[in-house]
Amino acid sequence: MAFHPGGRQLAVADDLDVKVWDLPSGSVTRLPHPQQVRAAAFSPDGRTLATTGREGAVRLWSHGKVTAVHPATSEVYDDLAYSHDGTIIVSGGGGRARVWDSVTARPLTGPFGSGVVGLAIGGELLVTADSGGDIEFRSVHEPGKPGTVMKTGWSHASAVDVTADGRLLAAAEGTSGQVGIWDAGTRRRLRDFVIKTSPVHHLALSPDGKLLAAGTSDGEIHVWDVEAGEPLAPPFGALDGITGLAFSPGGERLAVATESGVQIWRVDVPADPLRVICSMTRQPDETYCPT
Repeated sequence: MAFHPGGRQLAVADDLDVKVWDLPSGSVTRLPHPQQVRAAAFSPDGRTLATTGREGAVRLWSHGKVTAVHPATSEVYDDLAYSHDGTIIVSGGGGRARVWDSVTARPLTGPFGSGVVGLAIGGELLVTADSGGDIEFRSVHEPGKPGTVMKTGWSHASAVDVTADGRLLAAAEGTSGQVGIWDAGTRRRLRDFVIKTSPVHHLALSPDGKLLAAGTSDGEIHVWDVEAGEPLAPPFGALDGITGLAFSPGGERLAVATESGVQIWRVDVPADPLRVICSMTRQPDETYCPT
């Protein structure tokens, strides 16, 4: 899934289609693909939508029409991300990653990485996580050049994400339900969150880094306040087969894709939540509800 930078549209990869929903009206535009499509990403200016999937091709769309496509390869891609300046697109899947030109869909690098299970771009950083638990940091200006590797201490990783400015990084161990937060610049580990009920397969950091969402294999969604290190609310969901998570550009909504559809949740916290609760309950006791 991918939110449009303006927040009004949501693109969802759905088998042989990408469905682009206009959220205020509920209308949908279908972009058909010859084989299963598995990932979509909007360009930073919102003018182009990139898609990819099982056929190993990258397609660029504008106003519902294909503007560029690279011929199919033997690779399968599950992830897509644009650089912050919109000049490159990075795809990942099948244990490898590859960089593409954002105008022509021409590959700029050959496949790189080993055991890649997730990727994300934030600020100047291109981050990939591999199945052995390592996180590699590359520059978006030299994506084909090997970067620095951070050891998480885990034997496995299942997902990774970074904030829009590249300041914070989140990664999931996968099998044990452990999620870590790092300062992406210093590589210092800041916090750990543990979900005891089920492994974590999907992660999403809000663009400003205030919230972290994790989706488990049994369909639960956990959302934490990153700075406080506490759950924002009790786990919710019990959904069938979570396939993706995405925060809206403002971080106030969380889209949850499942095998049967998409749900959008409000997850923002008011500046003065106590006053909002008091106004809803009309609680007269000024000890708890000051005027």
